[in-house]
Amino acid sequence: MIRRKSQKSSRTRISKPTPSIGNESSRLDRHLYRILSRLATLLLRHGYGFSRASNLARTAFVNAAQELDRRDGSRSNIARMATVTGLTRTEVSKLIRAQHSQASDVDTNFNRATRVADGWQSDGNFVDRYSRPRALPFSSSKNSFSQLVRKYSGDIPPRAMLTEMLRLGMVRRTRKELIYLVRTTPNVAKSTVDALRAITAWVDILTEHSGSNISTTTSHVRVFFESIPQALAAIHELQDRQNSFREAIEQLGTKVTAKRKCELKVSIAMATEQPIQSTRRKRSKPKEQV
Repeated sequence: MIRRKSQKSSRTRISKPTPSIGNESSRLDRHLYRILSRLATLLLRHGYGFSRASNLARTAFVNAAQELDRRDGSRSNIARMATVTGLTRTEVSKLIRAQHSQASDVDTNFNRATRVADGWQSDGNFVDRYSRPRALPFSSSKNSFSQLVRKYSGDIPPRAMLTEMLRLGMVRRTRKELIYLVRTTPNVAKSTVDALRAITAWVDILTEHSGSNISTTTSHVRVFFESIPQALAAIHELQDRQNSFREAIEQLGTKVTAKRKCELKVSIAMATEQPIQSTRRKRSKPKEQV
């Protein structure tokens, strides 16, 4: 059998980090890349752009550097924080000033779609006499959606921006091809906020054990019920069993601090999704052949 060589795809592919065996720094990159990839997928689903995440990351690194200095009893200064975080001294100074003034440009950089929406409701060329965002044609000689996008989104094509803002529920388009502004920011689902809150609690627990080796096990189980009330009752039962499990672990050791020579820290995490009603298609009976 002769196999033909497949043609290379014209799409540009970004290669994942491939850590070498035994290199702990590369292993760290691999796990961090996996975490960031999952978070990026979760955030992009609701229009949370890189600029906002990048600003928060820089602020978090500066705060972490200050916290480490406080724990070590060292005195924080701009040069030291720039050295530790890898940021420039100008960036560190700007972030610290923003913290002290309780002002930041994070909220103004949600993503480019939000910048377009902000310009739509503040630019005099795109509002009516009551300062309300006007309905815009996609393309025309004056004050169109395409001109708005070119003015406030940088190098993003107007058609691509319209597709994204429709996906995020920020605009609606009528049969007359007029585009209306519905909301200035994407609608972030409560499930996304709940997921990040759960991740935050677990990260807080794990970072407290940074000085020791951690062993973890993860299991995913799917169970089915005849109704949603039964599933909700099962969730309450799982919570009760988690409390019983915690009490059983406490009984393995002793709570008397004077007699303890070795301490074991155990963290328990459980996540359950909101039960949904599954829809099954009824199979049609096969027709009898004559």
